[in-house]
Amino acid sequence: MRAIARLRTVVSLTIAAAVVVGGVSLGAQPSQAATLTLPDSGTIGGVDVSRAVDWTTVPSGTQFAYIEATVNGAMNSSFYANWSGATRAGLARGAYSFGQPNASAANGATQAKFFYAHGGALSTANDFTLPPALDLELDSTGQCWSLSLGQLRDWVTNFITTFKSLSGVTPVIYTSSGFWNNCIQTSTLGKYPLWVADPDPGTLGNPNFGGATTWAFRQFSLDSQNGTPFDYDEYHGTLAQLQAMSTPRISGVDRFATGLAASLSFAPGVDTAYVASGTNFPDALAAGAAAGKKGGPVLLTLPNAVPADLKTALGFLRPAHIVVVGGTAAVSNAVLTALKSYSPSVTRLQGADRTATSAAIATSTFSAYVPNAYVAMGNDWPDALSGSALAASAKGSGPMLLVTTTSVPTAVKNALTALKPAHITVLGGTAVVSNSVVTALRSYTTTKAAASVSRIAGADRFATSAAIAKQLASVAGKSGTVYAASGVTFPDALVGAPVAALDSSPVLLVTPTSLPASVKAEVTALAPSAVAILGGKASVSASVQAALNSAK
Repeated sequence: MRAIARLRTVVSLTIAAAVVVGGVSLGAQPSQAATLTLPDSGTIGGVDVSRAVDWTTVPSGTQFAYIEATVNGAMNSSFYANWSGATRAGLARGAYSFGQPNASAANGATQAKFFYAHGGALSTANDFTLPPALDLELDSTGQCWSLSLGQLRDWVTNFITTFKSLSGVTPVIYTSSGFWNNCIQTSTLGKYPLWVADPDPGTLGNPNFGGATTWAFRQFSLDSQNGTPFDYDEYHGTLAQLQAMSTPRISGVDRFATGLAASLSFAPGVDTAYVASGTNFPDALAAGAAAGKKGGPVLLTLPNAVPADLKTALGFLRPAHIVVVGGTAAVSNAVLTALKSYSPSVTRLQGADRTATSAAIATSTFSAYVPNAYVAMGNDWPDALSGSALAASAKGSGPMLLVTTTSVPTAVKNALTALKPAHITVLGGTAVVSNSVVTALRSYTTTKAAASVSRIAGADRFATSAAIAKQLASVAGKSGTVYAASGVTFPDALVGAPVAALDSSPVLLVTPTSLPASVKAEVTALAPSAVAILGGKASVSASVQAALNSAK
């Protein structure tokens, strides 16, 4: 941003307890040469950027970041890299759009729609995200864009109302007293969360313009003044309030956009990205454990076309390898060919059916004498989905193999013979994987003892997910974060399990409108610092999110 700022007497920032999400810690960054100090007491420090930066150099004490996503009708080419960098630095994040008003009030709506489609949506439904922001400044000549007061008011109104109608979130307004008092001249600014560019001198929280009586954020130092690549900001509140203002979700406007959101938890240059059909679940279920082993994501595609959000995710990740899972009916050869634009190595793993595909994934990823292998029923997804977080975690790492309720398919038998697991964990009750299958599996463990095959199960899919979370905590320790996903639909958790695996966090299942008692009890027992939601409010409602937060 280009706001003029002046430094004031500084006070040191006291860093509060950390919250771990996606393998990183909100509130605890690595030691850096620069230390963020604040001009006002009782505030939280942050940064904003409009160009590519190295997020390992973010000043110590930084808790949040605002990142430029769009300028007029163009996307900032550094946005996704910056978003991922801020994610891995453990910061609450928000996207902003640099507004360039013109004489057409409808253009405000046009820019809002472009912003929403190019980064703004992440700032409404991703993990620990701040509300999106509209950056309003004087033009390059220090004037009001050659527009009248009425024209500028209409433009701003159209931008805000359009973005809110798309997302349900009211944007923060970033501006200065010079812009607002000269170009808008109305008290309606007080309706919106306010991010001020160094307000006129006065008491804390009194920007003295636009009729607003307080501000949420304040930019107090530009990069050119502080000698770092970051502009400095502060939030008028506590870390707990900042976290409450954030939206702990990994979500997008659809399952493919949710995959993009999940991909930003990973660093560019991942070894392997797995691509599976977004229209059915079996192949992606088996890929989750492999993705955890390789430290990469599972991303979803259409059978015959590469969605725009998948292209964006792969362009950002630049994986050394892309592995397409499933046959040509699930992911066509045309899609496989198109994916070669994003990696020098694109291969396919498939079998004659879903169980054989799971076997192919397992034997291509894991070596013989694995400590554990996981087995779930392949005709439904909940147990395998919850188990993917356990199978993908560093401490529970092992392949995920799919069986039928009453038999172990030949391809799975062959895979187990090659893998020689010391132990096999069956996921789900006897209604989904029979005791006869458990008995048959013993012959494929190294000891062949009765104790070499165990079962994790609950009364239903929700209770099973709670039991799996308990098991994960027993082998990996309690995580600072618990992930929650719909137990009614599958896509969101498919892409979320590898993210949860980054810090050995569990994935618990809920209904869209209620928190099952078994899951509530497990959340209370785990006592996480944070609960992150996989999917939008149609998958997991705000009331369920609130109940999960109360349970912890």
